[in-house]
Amino acid sequence: MLSITTQNQINQEWARKAERMQPGTYTVSYEYTDTFGGEANYSWVKRGEYGERFGVPDAHIVRKVKALLGLTGVRCKRTHYGDMIELRPEGRATVLFITFS
Repeated sequence: MLSITTQNQINQEWARKAERMQPGTYTVSYEYTDTFGGEANYSWVKRGEYGERFGVPDAHIVRKVKALLGLTGVRCKRTHYGDMIELRPEGRATVLFITFS
């Protein structure tokens, strides 16, 4: 069970996210990091998030996030996990996680 302080912090974070969001949108979060032995290593990481409107295809989101990270034109192996997309750029020891909430 969470303490009252922890629960209040979680509620405040959700309230801040709701203020940034407009009706009919959801949050897209991403993490781009290095790998070691094929696993995410997190010795460095680039994180971000933005609001996206409902009904936008996943391909649009992938293009937008890749553009934000300077990966436009880089071929990636894509794996879909429902509410998360994993991209592994070819020829690089990195991984990109895109999540929806």
